[in-house]
Amino acid sequence: RSLDDDDAQGRFQREVRIAGALSHPNVVQIYDAGTHEEQPFVAMEYVAGETVAEMIRRGAPIDLDRKLELLIDLAEGLGYAHKRGVIHRDIKPSNLIVDEHGRLKILDFGIARLADSGRTSVAPVGTPSYMAPEQIMGELVDARGDLFSCGIVVYEVLAYRQPFRAPSHHAIYNAILN
Repeated sequence: RSLDDDDAQGRFQREVRIAGALSHPNVVQIYDAGTHEEQPFVAMEYVAGETVAEMIRRGAPIDLDRKLELLIDLAEGLGYAHKRGVIHRDIKPSNLIVDEHGRLKILDFGIARLADSGRTSVAPVGTPSYMAPEQIMGELVDARGDLFSCGIVVYEVLAYRQPFRAPSHHAIYNAILN
């Protein structure tokens, strides 16, 4: 990501502040952040593993019990963040990694916000296929938006396909809203 504009710098600083405050086995830990030679950096936990998106893409043979264990890990990590007032706003398979011990961890709190901080953008922010209706509409998003996205991830993990597929963002938005 380029951090040349103020919005990108603000998102970067917000990600560091929010994610750095979270400490849970199902959330990637942020250790430090700052700038070096005018370039921003984040030092975070290294997680050797595979994203859920990669697992789905290759059609990994995973039994139902194991899929449910992964989804429980997701729910526990999100529940922890929500109890601390943090809304992720971009839950999707590519932001979920399964480590070498089989534990799912949530990545990328880049568009997360504190629950009491209000709306951060008038335009929709997130990944279209995983956005809640209120997120598409540019309305205030709370924990229920993450739960909507989580439901889409559940569907995709179980079926190995997205429930809302369309040739354009507008068509995806329409499918979700209607």
